[in-house]
Formats: sequence, structure tokens, C-alpha cells
Amino acid sequence: MVECRMAELSDQLEYASENFEGGDFRNGRLSRREFLACRFDACDFSEADISFSRFEDCSFSGCNLSNASIAGSRFVHAEFVQCKLVGLDFVKCDQLLFDPSFVSCRLMNCNFSVL
Repeated sequence: MVECRMAELSDQLEYASENFEGGDFRNGRLSRREFLACRFDACDFSEADISFSRFEDCSFSGCNLSNASIAGSRFVHAEFVQCKLVGLDFVKCDQLLFDPSFVSCRLMNCNFSVL
């Protein structure tokens, strides 16, 4: 596992089979990135802009995604385990193949309904 900082992700647009541990991405701009088969452990994405990014076959464990901007993002086979997910509007995500799973997560004030 590699400890990662926001600056280390700012230039690269595509990541495959990377493991990120303890990443501090609070208030960061990670929009329009592509993550394939990546693992995020104890990363903080609170208030981050991850809009229009693609997370395919990725796992999030012990992460905080509170109030992150996820509009237009794609979550395909994305797994969230013991994560804090507060104030996320999943309706604004790309709905094509949208199938995240949540295990022992704290989900509060999240929107999954278009009604």
C-alpha cells in the first residue's frame, strides 16, 4: 500500500490496480479521473470533487466520502465497506451499469431516488 496525497493525483488521469492508503483528498479536485481495480483504504474524500470520474471494480474501505461531489461519476462494481457516506446524491451519478454495494457503511442524507 502506498500512502497518497492530493498532489500525487493531480496530474495523472488514469489509474489501474493501484492501492491508496490514508489518502487525504479533502476538498480536492479529482474530477474526470479513471480508476480501474483500485483499492482505497482509510482515504478521506470529504468535500472533494470527484465528479465525472469512473470507479470500476474498485473497493473503498474505511473511507469518508461525506459531501463529495459525485455528479456524472460512474460506479461499476464498486464496493464500500465501513465507509462514511453523508450527503451524497447518487441520482446525479451516471446510471449506466450503476451497481455499488455497501457493507456496514454509515449512509446518512443520501439520495437514491428520483422522486
